[in-house]
Amino acid sequence: NMLLMATGLGLGTCLIFSITSALNGEKNLDLAREAGIPSGYSLQCAIALGHAAAKNRFSMNDHDRKGSVNYVD
Repeated sequence: NMLLMATGLGLGTCLIFSITSALNGEKNLDLAREAGIPSGYSLQCAIALGHAAAKNRFSMNDHDRKGSVNYVD
């Protein structure tokens, strides 16, 4: 819901799950506390939030297509 609301407000978002392996677990308690995660809590995901670039550098229009897909009913 937070991602949808941010998009509705004209912001760009990205859901990040990989950070959970860096901040969860017994070996990473010091790093988690330094990041501000209270004792007894674990991180489920993170959200990158900001203003989207004027031009998407990663759109398919900027790249050569490698093939095609045909759907047959």
